[in-house]
Amino acid sequence: MRGRLYEAWVVSPSSREKVQFLEFRACFSGRAFHVAYPRQTQQAFLEGHALAFDWFGGVSPILRYDNLKSAVKKVLRGRRRVETDRFIALRSHYLYKAVFCIPGKEGAHEKGGVEGGAGRLRRNHLTPVPSPPSMDALNRTLRDTCAHDDRRTLEGRGCSVLEDWQQEVAHVLPLPASRFDTADVSTPRVDSKARVKVKTNHYSVPVRLFGRKVEVRTTARRVEVLHEGRLVAEHGRLQGRHEQRLELDHYLELLRNKPGALPGALPLRQTRQRGAWPKSYDQLWERLVERHGPSDGARQLLDVLMLHRTHPLEDVHHAVSMALDLGCLEAGAIAVLLRQLQAPHESCGLATRGSAAFTDDPATASLVASPVAPAGTPSSSQS
Repeated sequence: MRGRLYEAWVVSPSSREKVQFLEFRACFSGRAFHVAYPRQTQQAFLEGHALAFDWFGGVSPILRYDNLKSAVKKVLRGRRRVETDRFIALRSHYLYKAVFCIPGKEGAHEKGGVEGGAGRLRRNHLTPVPSPPSMDALNRTLRDTCAHDDRRTLEGRGCSVLEDWQQEVAHVLPLPASRFDTADVSTPRVDSKARVKVKTNHYSVPVRLFGRKVEVRTTARRVEVLHEGRLVAEHGRLQGRHEQRLELDHYLELLRNKPGALPGALPLRQTRQRGAWPKSYDQLWERLVERHGPSDGARQLLDVLMLHRTHPLEDVHHAVSMALDLGCLEAGAIAVLLRQLQAPHESCGLATRGSAAFTDDPATASLVASPVAPAGTPSSSQS
């Protein structure tokens, strides 16, 4: 089996960019696996191996490589190499041997099959330049492409690629009981802005963890932050340098104490840029400010945002839309609507009153502000 890295262009939602591909090709059958990553990182290199071995359902006893920096620290004479520690750990986990091509023209003939496979994928599936909505979507397309190519027949063969692989699979090593852990683990301290630093980038964590040490697990695509064994934050990995990814939810308590900072808050701006801020929230915010003033209106909105921690996203959005229609512009009223949405059979009496219960009329405002009585207990308006 051979493995190599190559590049190709794709059109992302924001620009045209060069994407890194990792290819593995079985020598006898020609069966291939391709996976794409935004950048050539060691985590991507290791994760690509784990995905490829799962795809093939086994590991070739010998894998042949070009002299990849993710695997090779130093090229020595002949085929001797000083390998990276993580690559040695990967090989030890899957129990295969790595053979590296001779550098330069002398070793060009040793990787012809895998070079041809990359060229064929570019011509047949990456021309014209694809425009996937995300990297995950591109990789799903690549998997479908690999499955489709399993049915083709190589020139001079009488069987399909998959049929030839059924013969070759008898000679591969079985997969170990668990997949190799490709994550890079570090233990940074949370800074004064409730962020942890990974490489050159920063990622937010809940403000309550300020000053504490946390465990960060970094993969090719994700950054996970754990504290005392619990997952407290998860982010898509940033591919640039000196960037930061901030989640608004991590700063809600801080912003509630300083509501005037909410309009210009960077976490809010990033939430808008990601398309995760519905227009209905701006409408609710505007009406809350009209009724309660800038500070208290912002606090009411922040209380609504905290409902996301205990309720499904779609339910909160629906409750906000209902509140705007009914005129019940209080965080407590939206919490009541949420409970009706999630248990309509227990609160159908309140739900059927609709606009009679939730209006701008001060005479009925007490129904909005007061908690919902337990199911089966008559409210003061019913007694």
